[in-house]
Amino acid sequence: MSNPDPQDAEPAAEALSARLSTFISESPLAAAMFDRQMRYVAWSRQWALDHGADGSGLQGRCYHEELPDLPPQFRKAIAQALAGESTSCEAERYQYPSGRTAWERRQVQPVLNTSGAVAGAVVWSQQVTDPGILETASRDRFLQAMDATGIGVLELDYRTGLVKASDGFLSLLAIGEQDIPKTLTGWTKVLRPADQDAFRAMSDQALDPNGNGLISSELRPLVSGCEKHLQVFGKVFFNGKGKGARPEHFVCLLIDQTKRQQLQAALAKAQRLETAGQLAGVIAHDFNNLLSIILANLELAALRVPGGDAQDFLKRAIDAAEAGGNFNAKLLALTGENGRNPEVLQLDSHILKTWAMLEHLLNESTTLRFLPGADGCYVRVDPPELDGAVINLVINARDAQPDGGRIDIRTADVSLDEAAASRYPDGRPGEYVRLSVSDRGTGMTDDVRKRALEPFFTTKGSGLGTGLGLASVAAAAARAEGFVHISSEPGQGTSVSLFLPATGRQAAEPQADQKDIQFGNGELVLVVEDDPRVREATLQRLEAIGYAVTEAADAATALKQLSEGEPVDLVFSDVVMPGGMSGYGLAAEVRRLFPEVAVLLTSGYLSRAVEAALEMNNRPELLRKPYTLKVLAQAVSRALRTVQQEE
Repeated sequence: MSNPDPQDAEPAAEALSARLSTFISESPLAAAMFDRQMRYVAWSRQWALDHGADGSGLQGRCYHEELPDLPPQFRKAIAQALAGESTSCEAERYQYPSGRTAWERRQVQPVLNTSGAVAGAVVWSQQVTDPGILETASRDRFLQAMDATGIGVLELDYRTGLVKASDGFLSLLAIGEQDIPKTLTGWTKVLRPADQDAFRAMSDQALDPNGNGLISSELRPLVSGCEKHLQVFGKVFFNGKGKGARPEHFVCLLIDQTKRQQLQAALAKAQRLETAGQLAGVIAHDFNNLLSIILANLELAALRVPGGDAQDFLKRAIDAAEAGGNFNAKLLALTGENGRNPEVLQLDSHILKTWAMLEHLLNESTTLRFLPGADGCYVRVDPPELDGAVINLVINARDAQPDGGRIDIRTADVSLDEAAASRYPDGRPGEYVRLSVSDRGTGMTDDVRKRALEPFFTTKGSGLGTGLGLASVAAAAARAEGFVHISSEPGQGTSVSLFLPATGRQAAEPQADQKDIQFGNGELVLVVEDDPRVREATLQRLEAIGYAVTEAADAATALKQLSEGEPVDLVFSDVVMPGGMSGYGLAAEVRRLFPEVAVLLTSGYLSRAVEAALEMNNRPELLRKPYTLKVLAQAVSRALRTVQQEE
C-alpha cells in the first residue's frame, strides 16, 4: 500500500511525518494515523483486515463520521491524543465490524509537527489471547535478545505496582524476583549508584510530568563480593498531559560495563608503565654514562697505582661501579625498555652471581635456598630479562607467605619427548634447563592458576600488584623460545618453572671469560660519543691498552672523517646520539661505504624504537655501559678479527 499523495492532503495532513506514514503503512501490527479532523492519513494492512475496511477506499475518510459502528473507546482515545494526551490499554474486549470479538491491547499517541503542535494521532493495536497475558511472543523474543547481549530489562506498571525483571537483569545483580526492592531507598542500596544524591534527585525529577522522564546513572553494585560497573538507562511514560499527567509505565535497561572499565583501567596502567619506562630509560642513559666515567677512571688509576691498600680500595670501588651498572640493567629489564641482547650463559653460575640481590628482596621471616642441578648446562637468554623473571618469581613467592617461610630455587637438566611435552599446555619436545621457584604459601585455585599468566590479572589487593609479574615472566621465556608451567594447590604452595632450551657447551665459551687483558697493536679506533666526559674516558682507556685513537661527537662528523681518508680500523660508537642518526644508522653506513672498517657499539639504554629501526643482516656487537677495561679490550679484539676474517 502506498501513502497518500502530499498534493491531495489537507494542510494539517501535510504536517504529519512522511517517515511515520511509511512506517505505519508497512507495520505488521494493526496501526493507523489520522489528521486533526480524524481523517485517515496512513494505515497498515492488518488494520484494514481487522476493521473490515476496503484499504483502497480509506484515504481521506473520516473515522468519526463514516464508521459510526466502531467502538466509542477508539474515538475517545483519538480525541484525547488530538488534545495532546497519550493513552494505552493493556487488555480490552472489543467487537469487530464482522461480529467477531477479541481481546486487544491498544496505544494512542499524538503526532506533532515541526513546530511542536499536535497535527494528528496514531493508533496501535494488537490482539491478545487472554487479558491476563501481558507478555506477548514478540516481547519474549525481545527480552531473549536483550539477555543474549548482556542487557537487563526492567518494567514497572505504576497502576498495578507490578514489577517485571528479565532474567538478564536479575543475573547482572545476582538477585531473585523475591529480592526486587519495592522502594527507591531499596533500589539505592542494591544498585549502589556512584553518586547516590544525584541518583535520588534524578529519580524524583523523572516522575515530574514537566520533566523528560529520563534516568541515566553509573552503578557500582556488589555482586558475589566483587564490584561491578553497570549503566542504567530508563524512561517514565505518563498518561495525560500537563499537571494532570500521571506516571503509567517505567522501562529501564541495565548494561554491564565491567569489562570495558577493566580494559580502560588496564590501558591507563599500561600508559603509566610506558611513561615510567621512558623516564627510566632517560635516567639510565645518564646514570650509565656517569658510571662509565667513574669505572674508566678507577681502572686507569688502578693501572698506575702500585700494590697495597690503595689497590684494594680501588678494587672495591670498581666492584661497586659494576654492581651499579648491573642494577641499572635490571631496572630497565623490568620496564621492558632495554634492547634485548641474548647471551649464552651457565644458568647455575649466573644465579649465584645475582644471589646477593635476590636476598635483598626477602623479609626477616623468609629464607631463600638454592638447589643447583644443571651444572654444565647453558642457555641462550637476555640476562636482564632472566634476572627480571627470577625477581618477579621470588617476590610472588615472598608475598604468598605473609607469615614467613622458605623459597626454593632449583635448576635441572630435563629432556621432554612427545609424551612428556604433552603434559604441559605450552610444552614442546626438546632439551631444556628448568628453573623453578617454589614456595609453601597460600597457593592458587584452578581458576586463578589458569589465568595467572594473563596481563593485568592479579589476586593481590589494590596497590600491591600490577598483574604484570607472571605475564612478563612468560614473555621472557617465550622470547628465549621456552615456556612456563605453574603447579599449585590452595594451601599447599606454588611452583613456577621456566623451561629454557639448552645450548651446547662449545657455544658457551666466550672469550670474555679470559683472565688477561688483550692489548692492541696500534690500530686506530674512532670513538663516536656525544658526551665529552665519556668520550675522554673511553679514549684514555683505549690508549692504555695499546690503541691509537681519534674522536667524533656525532655520526655525521665520523662519516666525514672516514670519507676524508682517515685510516680508521674500528669505529666504536654510542647508540643514542643527537643529529638524527643513531649508532646503528652509523654502523649501516660504515658497512656500506667502508666495509674494511670494523664496528663496535655501546649503550646504557637501547630503546625499542632504535632497535626496531635497524635493518642489518649482521648487527655489530653491543657493549652495555658500564663495561670493564677487560671486556672493552676483548670486544675490540673480536670486532677487529671479524673484519680480518671477512677479508
